[in-house]
Amino acid sequence: PSTCFRFRLAAVNEHGKSLYSDVVLFSTAGSPPTPPPAPTLAEAGTTWLRLVWSRRACDEEFKLEMDDRESGHGYQAVYHGNETGCLAQQLRHCTGYRFRLKAINEEGESHWSDEVNYKTLPSRPGAPARPVVKGKIHAKMFKIKWEPPIDRGGTDITNYTLELHSERGWNPVYSGSDTEFVCDRLNPGTTYQVRVRAESPGGKSEFSDPATITTEPVCPGACNAPRLHGKPRQTSLTLRWNYPEQDGGSPVTELELVVRGPTTASAQPTVPSSTPASPADRVAYKGRDTECTVGDLCPGTAYVFLLRAYNRIGHGPWSEPLDVKSGAAPPETPSPPLVSCVSSGVAHVEWTAPPGNGAPVSNYRLDMGSGEGEPLNIVYEGSSNNCDVKSIPPATVCHFRLQASNTAGWSLFSEPTQITTPPSVPGPLNLRKTSITPNSLTITWVEPANHGSPILHYVLETSDPSQPSITCDTTCTTLNGLSPHTTYRIKGRAVNEVGPGPWSTLLRAATLQLPPCPPRLECSNAPGHNHLKLKWGEGRNSQFTTFTVYMENPRNPNEKHVVYQGTNYSCKINKLQELTTYNFYITATNDAGQGPYSEAYSFTTCTAPPPPLKAPKISDIGIRSCVVEWSSARVLGSDPVHYTIQLSRIRDQDYKTVYRGSDTRTTLSDLEGGAEYTVRISPVRVRPDGDVCGSYSPPTVFSTLPLPVAEMSTSMITVKQSSPVHSTTKPFFWKNLSDQQMAGFIVLGLTALAVCAAAIMQYCFIH
Repeated sequence: PSTCFRFRLAAVNEHGKSLYSDVVLFSTAGSPPTPPPAPTLAEAGTTWLRLVWSRRACDEEFKLEMDDRESGHGYQAVYHGNETGCLAQQLRHCTGYRFRLKAINEEGESHWSDEVNYKTLPSRPGAPARPVVKGKIHAKMFKIKWEPPIDRGGTDITNYTLELHSERGWNPVYSGSDTEFVCDRLNPGTTYQVRVRAESPGGKSEFSDPATITTEPVCPGACNAPRLHGKPRQTSLTLRWNYPEQDGGSPVTELELVVRGPTTASAQPTVPSSTPASPADRVAYKGRDTECTVGDLCPGTAYVFLLRAYNRIGHGPWSEPLDVKSGAAPPETPSPPLVSCVSSGVAHVEWTAPPGNGAPVSNYRLDMGSGEGEPLNIVYEGSSNNCDVKSIPPATVCHFRLQASNTAGWSLFSEPTQITTPPSVPGPLNLRKTSITPNSLTITWVEPANHGSPILHYVLETSDPSQPSITCDTTCTTLNGLSPHTTYRIKGRAVNEVGPGPWSTLLRAATLQLPPCPPRLECSNAPGHNHLKLKWGEGRNSQFTTFTVYMENPRNPNEKHVVYQGTNYSCKINKLQELTTYNFYITATNDAGQGPYSEAYSFTTCTAPPPPLKAPKISDIGIRSCVVEWSSARVLGSDPVHYTIQLSRIRDQDYKTVYRGSDTRTTLSDLEGGAEYTVRISPVRVRPDGDVCGSYSPPTVFSTLPLPVAEMSTSMITVKQSSPVHSTTKPFFWKNLSDQQMAGFIVLGLTALAVCAAAIMQYCFIH
């Protein structure tokens, strides 16, 4: 039933059997399908079940129903279609459902399949409630408990994981089925966080909200011994320390430092530091800082320091002792130094050694400052009791002070000694050039320091012996009568009542060159029909001369406009008209200014070639001929336009002219059948002084129609090229045959081979 059969018919007589008729199809009647196999479970989830079933040849559609026993609604359709699978969604976790399947085709519906029962997977449980402390919190332990989660995911809880958060982050401390745990080996006075999560066959829950628990604190641990910071001084020293590593779980509220004078008793105090037993023991510091300067010490004396910490519980043990000896004192303040001027810019200074305060004086430092309120600078440092100070500014009030040092440090500065130095010659000039011409230089400078005596005048000299010295009383002068484009070295100095000052640094200044002459203008290449390329020099423009090229308006000779301005030696002028004469002028410009205009240079553009054409169109393609058409070229002026057509076989790539004329259509004949050709066209502008050819158009490729089989057999040895391009006979090569020629050649070869075989067999049978 429900099967398709194909039939065909043929007639037979005494002469043979006819061809078969067309095939016809006939089908037998169908019947409703039988009950299908029950659906199978392909994959299960917490809220979904994926069912699949197989398709038989008679099945077209399927209907799947599901029964949720807890809902009490009975079987309900969940799928109706032609697929072999279905995804039942929005189910409850860990719940059983019944399914049945029915097959449907055009003949009707089958009976229901056997019922199957499938169950969804359990889901992961919900997060437990926040853990709580059970009992009393101790310094190093506490007991924690928790309740199972309300949502268990449809199954029983199998395990709990408890994590503790400390300085190293979250770490698991317990895994099991109990709901309480003792956390021990903790640090006193430390805040911890604990969280718990539940596990079941459905997965792991989220962690609960963390519970924050702080252990009870204890007294702090022992501090490290205090350490000396810097060098011990005569009556004080600075100590630094750190907080104890163990604060007992409660922040350190204060630190206590005790100092003990020279004694041979035990270093550990026998009484609390808050009530010293003798003047030798005293509290040097009590507070929260980690640094303290202990004063009221005797120079060169040994002391012992101890430290301990306090928190709200109490104090910790004493630290290890620190033994320190105070240092010697710096020298006493020296007497003011004795200063005398030896010569201009040189002073002799002497002093006496101050008391050393327990250590010999080993070094002296002499400072000098000039003027009121100016900072003092070190001019001498050594062990001698006198020195000569040089480069003292003239006519200036100078201050000198002395400082002595020993192994303990530097003393205070002495009272300053004040002297006034005599005047001196003026300071050097700083020459600058401000204005430059081809024949003059303007030099300016700022009035230098007069060193206590007013400046009378200035003297300037140049490196040119022919130029006399110039004397002026202002800070600006002009040197005239100089040579163009020449470098001069100039120096100057100021003069006061004491005498002339030092010469200034040589100033190198060059006069400007004269404006340049215009270069000769040339046309560097053959003139174009719409452009001209002009040239006026070679090489590099080392002088950076600026050139300006002007073009005369052909319609108005009195009007000129700039076509180029720059430092190059050539330029290109575009957008010109053909067969037109243009006049050009050029000038050169440098630092000296713009030079004169050149004479007029005339250049003429050439004839413009016709514009290129589009690729020609090929039509009416035959075995030996075709028709070529193209668009007409734009006429330039009154000159007529002719067209040149070139033809080439693709395999030869040898173009030959096959047509020239004014028509826009022509017929090409004497072509080879079944061959590929390319054709291109070029416009030609006909002028009395000679033709001007345009560029060739893009080539057009075409193929002639193939030769008939009868003609193909005659051309297997050689192919006669009778076209205008191919006029000689060339050998026929296998690689140049077309597919049709190759097929004909194979057929003829097989025919000849069969004839030869038949002749040989007939000869063998006869003889």
